Amino acid sequence: MANLTDNQLKTIKRFVSHPSGLGYVLNYSNNSFSSWFRDNWNVNIDWEEYTNGELSKGDRLLSFCAKADVDLVSSVLRRLYDEAIELDIETSEQVTVQTVRSFQQILLTLEAQATIKGNTSQPKGFSKETVLRNVKNSRPSIILVVSGTIERLAEFREVVRADNALGATQPETKDRLLKLLDALSVHLENLLKLVPMIDQEVSGEQGSQIVKWTDQYVNAALPKLQEYVSPEALGRTSVPAGLILLCGGIGSLLTGFSPIGFGAGSIVGKMLVGEMKSGAAADELQDRFSGEK
Repeated sequence: MANLTDNQLKTIKRFVSHPSGLGYVLNYSNNSFSSWFRDNWNVNIDWEEYTNGELSKGDRLLSFCAKADVDLVSSVLRRLYDEAIELDIETSEQVTVQTVRSFQQILLTLEAQATIKGNTSQPKGFSKETVLRNVKNSRPSIILVVSGTIERLAEFREVVRADNALGATQPETKDRLLKLLDALSVHLENLLKLVPMIDQEVSGEQGSQIVKWTDQYVNAALPKLQEYVSPEALGRTSVPAGLILLCGGIGSLLTGFSPIGFGAGSIVGKMLVGEMKSGAAADELQDRFSGEK
């Protein structure tokens, strides 16, 4: 199960109340809500286990989140998050910025837990052929996403550097954050050097280097994730959701795996929003990125 706290469940209910009101789920009617669960997740959300009588759509969603497996809950909440963004939740009068941010943190936590669960029964490796095929077919997208991620990392580094409160209260955390951002930026710049131009073929040596790069990026910190997760807070410093999406998207473009909550993208995102012990995670990732581990 997802093992969500009462406060986390309240945050989810508040988040999905946009734009219809508390107790609703986005703009779904009773019929469309039932169909949405049935068609997308093969779940009967009207089943007695989730209704306990006559519960609202919001309450049925919470009952589902409290009882279903973490991988299914994270997938459902990710879809609801994407749909909420399309409904302009960021301009909502009833859902605060803090609620949106708290929901993002819940989602990142669940996706990381789902990743751990998935990797206990599946190998973390991927074939060289898959990576090279994706590089060949998605070169423009890879270059665009990596370049954009480097720019966003630079922007966020300035936010961290200028956070005097973080420096005063947690100077070692701030220092490790900055080092991690630098290491990740260098790692991404190395990928841009490895990916050939569109009109060029990938050589055998380039292919081997790209696969090695991908392995370092995707599998960097998963073995250490479970022992590093904690409710550590970083004050006002929190990563923009777009940066998390970009970090995860790179792994997805190269491997075809889920873009969010996977490998380094998830580790970096969770650490920066304060859901992970940043010092240990930063040291681990920096070593992995540099090839020392």
